[in-house]
Amino acid sequence: MVILEASIVCNETLAYVNILNGLQRYLNHRNLSLPPRITEFECSMGPSGRGLWATDPPKSISDMIEAIFGAVHVDGGHIPGQNAVSYVMKPILDALVSALASSNIDEMKNKAKNMMHPKQFYMN
Repeated sequence: MVILEASIVCNETLAYVNILNGLQRYLNHRNLSLPPRITEFECSMGPSGRGLWATDPPKSISDMIEAIFGAVHVDGGHIPGQNAVSYVMKPILDALVSALASSNIDEMKNKAKNMMHPKQFYMN
């Protein structure tokens, strides 16, 4: 479970979710280097790219998702906040549930290891 949590709650996953929902278009910034970095990250996610594990997204786009989650929790309370997180993270969570569907715990552990972010291999 720790492997999966680290894969879900990381800069790359949250940036991926941001791009999937097109939220990067609403990021208010004054950093001229940011738009090309966001475009580069978007391209690295594409059909010929690395998908979810695209390299080095700008931190501000994953921070944006975290800020939205926090704002919904503060404004609406715990249950609406959890519903918003579940809704936005649904594509990621569905993929994990589908990929890990197994009755064999050892098989599930191996699948979870295969889903680790490439950076996590060096941390273990």
